[in-house]
Amino acid sequence: MKIRAIQISLMIMFAILVQVETGSAQVKVGAERGLVGSWDLVVTLRNCDTGAVEGTFNAINTYNLGGTMHQAATLPNPGVIPSGGHGAWGNSTGGQYYAAFRFFGFNLAGVYTDKVTVRSIIDLDRVGNTYISTDTAEIAIVNGPTIPACSTTSAIRFE
Repeated sequence: MKIRAIQISLMIMFAILVQVETGSAQVKVGAERGLVGSWDLVVTLRNCDTGAVEGTFNAINTYNLGGTMHQAATLPNPGVIPSGGHGAWGNSTGGQYYAAFRFFGFNLAGVYTDKVTVRSIIDLDRVGNTYISTDTAEIAIVNGPTIPACSTTSAIRFE
């Protein structure tokens, strides 16, 4: 009788453990995930003084659990080949986030030409499947000036 009671107790504990582990491993959806995941972006380059549109390009950003991120993009300037971007992100308040990443530019001969640092203020929608951001960048030209740049971004969660 005692052995049977112990077996039943162990089975109940095992069932609870499995249920707890399964619940914690479930994939979160939409806003529950926050920014974590991959996003397809359309970046609109803007004149920093007037806000006038100066071009657009596509990118993909991946925000990792723990606050790191990766970025890849096509650029509107056919003479520049960007490296992949790496950076960090965090949550400001509610659905607002911040991110900063850096990538390097190379000319068609593969020569390093510039270092670009981008900083973004990101507003995630309530559902968690789109966001918009306002971005500023510093383009540090090798042996040259640092040029400011501005953009806005619209993004859709990649699933």
